[in-house]
Amino acid sequence: MKTHKILVTTIATALFTFTTAPAIFAADGATTEVTKSEQAADGLFMDAVFRCNLAEIKAAEVAKETTKRDDVKDFANMMIRDHTDVNKNLKTITDKMKIELPKDPGPDNQVWLNKIITAPAAEFDRVYIDTMVEEHRKAVDMFEKFARTTKSAELKEFANNTLPGLRTHLQKSLEWQKVIASK
Repeated sequence: MKTHKILVTTIATALFTFTTAPAIFAADGATTEVTKSEQAADGLFMDAVFRCNLAEIKAAEVAKETTKRDDVKDFANMMIRDHTDVNKNLKTITDKMKIELPKDPGPDNQVWLNKIITAPAAEFDRVYIDTMVEEHRKAVDMFEKFARTTKSAELKEFANNTLPGLRTHLQKSLEWQKVIASK
């Protein structure tokens, strides 16, 4: 597999600069050439996943400090643990591919993260859980679409292996949303 390097900028749209020709990925025993467009889509996915996980970890850390509810703290601990694991798994892949990952949540994630950080104490749990529902709906959709379209066997496996956890997070978020709305 040829190595490539993606330089990801943090401006409104990601700009990718590839230093080598498209990579060759093995898929189901056959090798297929991945176009620059497909390579860029894979890079955008990895960037988005890593950034979103950074934001969700930060949001959960804020939740642990802010909420008065032990059950919300337990939920936040699960979010920290699981999203940290997903980023570790993704980093293992990107290290092999020689791809540099971002260091911050990025501007889009920072918008919803700021809503959580600045939520009034009386509304914090609702704002946090509502945001987790919305972000996990987006994540499940993104992972499902990506798993269907990527030609990278390793990234497809990563997406498919991550989906059950994201679905669990969405389900738990929806359950908590009902509990918090009823109070």
